[in-house]
This record gives sequence, C-alpha cells and structure tokens, in this order.
Amino acid sequence: MTEFIKSFEELEYYTQDGGPNITYRHLLPRGIAGENISMGLVTLEGPTATDVNSHSEWLQAYVVISGSGTVILGDKDIRVEQPCIINIPLNTPHGVKLDAGEKMQYIYVNNYTCK
Repeated sequence: MTEFIKSFEELEYYTQDGGPNITYRHLLPRGIAGENISMGLVTLEGPTATDVNSHSEWLQAYVVISGSGTVILGDKDIRVEQPCIINIPLNTPHGVKLDAGEKMQYIYVNNYTCK
C-alpha cells in the first residue's frame, strides 16, 4: 500500500515554458485517477512569471496552498493569498506572476470531461 503514498519531494519533475525559479511536479498524471483528471504542483519564487496560456479542451483550477502573488485571469491582474481556489473557465488566458521576495505554491487540477 505504501506505493500509493508519496511525499511531494518524491514526485517527478517536468519542464514547461515560463520564467526562472519555477518548478513543476506531477501529482497525478492523467490516467492515474482516471482519464478525465490530472494534477500537478507548481512552486514559484519571485521575481518570475508563468507563460500566459489558455485551454479549449479542459477546465482548470488552481488551489493556492502557500504564499501570495498575482493571477492573470482574462484581462485582469488579481492579487491572491493562500489559501484560495481559482477557477479558470475554458479559453480564458491565465498565468501567475510574482514580484521579488514573493513565493507561491499551488496545485492545478485539469478536468478533461469537456471535450
């Protein structure tokens, strides 16, 4: 049963375009918890920013578990602090940016049922 329990430090890293000081880890790759869900952990330390992107094939939510920063959602920059959840509608440009000295960690959840 212990193969089902892992610390965040044991999770696999992956790379993605964006600024410096950002790490990405797979929490639940697609297929582990069913074909419709995937989850990952993003850790940022400012100054940095993720690339602004949008998705037409899946819904997404961010669960901010530590820190604070600015979330870009559509044409708005919104200050957020932990703990909070950010729902990202289909086709909505979104990203995260942090100023110098800021840190944030969030879990993203992708829901592929809208295809």
